[in-house]
Amino acid sequence: FPGADVAALLPSGGGSNSGAAGPPWARGSAVGGLRRPNQVSFHDLEQHRIVGTGQFGLVRLVRDRKTNKVYALKVVHKAPMVDAKQMEHVLNEQRILQQADYPFCVGLVGAYQDERALYLLQEWVAGGELFHHLDVHGTFDEPTACFFAANVVLAFEFLHSKGIVYRDLKPENLLLDAKGYLKMADFGFAKYVGKDKTYTICGTPDYQAPEVIMRRGTTKAADYWALGVLIFEMLVGDPPFKSLTGDPWDTFRRTLSGRFYVPNFISEAAADIIFKLLQVNPEKR
Repeated sequence: FPGADVAALLPSGGGSNSGAAGPPWARGSAVGGLRRPNQVSFHDLEQHRIVGTGQFGLVRLVRDRKTNKVYALKVVHKAPMVDAKQMEHVLNEQRILQQADYPFCVGLVGAYQDERALYLLQEWVAGGELFHHLDVHGTFDEPTACFFAANVVLAFEFLHSKGIVYRDLKPENLLLDAKGYLKMADFGFAKYVGKDKTYTICGTPDYQAPEVIMRRGTTKAADYWALGVLIFEMLVGDPPFKSLTGDPWDTFRRTLSGRFYVPNFISEAAADIIFKLLQVNPEKR
């Protein structure tokens, strides 16, 4: 992907693929620029069910015929990405994933492309989204929330040490592995900033820090604001600045006020860490 000519990535024939022989993964080629060779041959992947869909593609469960190992294959269609001027978005995700080689981040196994799509082969995390488990249970007890928060802190420490801000923490982007540990997924909004700031507004309204909303620049402090929101949601069942009407502008107003209520069933220690993370001034977090 790095240095790719975006125009050359457009599918030929106005996006039609009617004359192609076989499924796309039978024709996929490895993408150059990986720090290490692809660990799995694209031609050995056997497709199975779709496990997720998005604006520009889908995620499919695949199996390596040689090893019988299961992976998640993220399929990103080129034409709509180019039309929406979002090609750099997925190229950036691939670059970040190459660097995010860490136990608490979903691993990149390979990157491929054919004439109509880009493919990111990632480890399959079988436990599903934290969002699902939180939805089923309503809330987590404090030891469980503390454990999951510690997993996120370790992932943040690793990413931040490389100058990367994640920018999209939420329960939907945290996956549980077979041993119950969290893995951070979906690095589409992650960005290398080093010691600088980035001014793009992105992420989920309930988790956006005040400085992101006000376009004052995003640093790693915004990730820790989102961690405060996550801890609150795990313990209480809803984000602290959630709008009662579902209006994101109401959420923004609540966030900028910095005012929220911690129920009295939350321990003093947990409330203390939440208040320290949800400081409107990023320099005080």
